[in-house]
This record gives sequence, structure tokens and C-alpha cells, in this order.
Amino acid sequence: MNETLLNILQYYGAGAATFAALVVSLNLGRRITGWAFLLFVTSSVALILWGFFAEDSKGIGFQNVALLVINAIGVWRYLFSNHRASKQGSHDDGHSDIQTSTDTACWQSATRIGSSSTAPPAKARS
Repeated sequence: MNETLLNILQYYGAGAATFAALVVSLNLGRRITGWAFLLFVTSSVALILWGFFAEDSKGIGFQNVALLVINAIGVWRYLFSNHRASKQGSHDDGHSDIQTSTDTACWQSATRIGSSSTAPPAKARS
């Protein structure tokens, strides 16, 4: 395959994956996260092609075959599925019961080691 095309595939794949990861990390909502997963899919396709056509890059190709499946699930879940987070374990404000219990555990640890706080921190609601 043409060296210029291989370079385009390689750097597009890396850049698109980086930008998609940033968008997902910002937690901007289901629809935007779904579009970020779609960007991940295009990144995986580019890196699969690059991985199997460039010399000594098959590991990246195989890794991105697996990532393509994972990213396709993300696209389906965030753009096409009606799946919503369950009431148990998730709140409308994006905070989970895990985070709430972590906050409580941190407060309990702080009070054991001499913190002057007398109550657990209030749940932040946005």
C-alpha cells in the first residue's frame, strides 16, 4: 500500500481516537457520547487497515479489531438503544451510588484520623 496513505491512516486513527476519548471523558450526554463512539469506530477501521498493511504493525491491527467491536457496542448503546441507566446505582445528575459510598467512606476515614468535620459531605447535585 502507498506509504502516504499508510501515514494518513496511522495519524488519523491516533488523532481521532484521542479526540473521541476526550469527548467521552467530558460526559456531555448520551448523543454526543454516541457520536464519539462513532468516531472511535472510524479510528479503529483506520488503524486496522494501517496495522495489517504496514510492516510490523499487526498487533495494532488485532487490537483494533477488538476495539471495533467494543466501539460498535458503544454506538449501538448510545445512539440506537433505548437503554437507560437503572434507578438503582445511578442518579439523574450523573452521580452513582458507588461515588456516594466512596464519599461516605472517605468522610468516615477522615473522622477517624482527627478531622473536625461532624457530618458527611452533602451530595452535590448539578
